[in-house]
Amino acid sequence: MNPAAILPPDAVRKLQAAAAVDPGSPRGDSFERSKALEAATRAVKTKYPKFFKTEGETS
Repeated sequence: MNPAAILPPDAVRKLQAAAAVDPGSPRGDSFERSKALEAATRAVKTKYPKFFKTEGETS
């Protein structure tokens, strides 16, 4: 299943906005993009924990 179809629209927008930071840089080369993605992921996990598995959790 497509994760974008599962996550709430505001979570998708937040992650897409973070991914759009410094789009011309090769993957992993942009400190700003990495930090934006970290912050967005942390915010989405905090707001919507049920969409993320915790360590050691199955299915």
